[in-house]
Amino acid sequence: MQYVSLVQSKSSRFYAEVSGLFLGETELEIPKQVWEFRGEDELFEYERGGAWFSTFSEKSYVPEVAFSAIVTYFEEIFGEVAYATETEVCVSSVDGSLLPGLSVEFRSGVRFEPKKEHLYYYKEEELTCLNVGLNEGIGRGFTIGSSLMRGYLWEYDLVKEQVGFASVDD
Repeated sequence: MQYVSLVQSKSSRFYAEVSGLFLGETELEIPKQVWEFRGEDELFEYERGGAWFSTFSEKSYVPEVAFSAIVTYFEEIFGEVAYATETEVCVSSVDGSLLPGLSVEFRSGVRFEPKKEHLYYYKEEELTCLNVGLNEGIGRGFTIGSSLMRGYLWEYDLVKEQVGFASVDD
């Protein structure tokens, strides 16, 4: 099991600081301050940055600068078959084995890599979409939704202020 330190907010959400987001082996060009957890002072819950783990949300969401980096990556790799709206990025007619994995690197250096079968969904007959979208005004943080958490055992240790995760396949 790998562990990541958590910070608990007043609303009982648990945040972890992210240091990078990767598609395949490529770290996306996202300013580090986007991921930094900022404290309670004068900030609304959604402005704090970091990542929080949501079992309430099926889909995952990233801030605008991270979503733009994801769209740019898909356009550079897949060219004309990449399709992006204001809130999602998809590809058409692409062999699933060519789709990149995604990994989240936390400040401690621990990486979480969602299972590929939960990272994408089929929208239409020929369209495969990334299960990570734009958080549309929700703020700076990264919401890691339940679909990306599938295939992992999760352990929330409130005493030690950490979350642990391990692949159920290991």
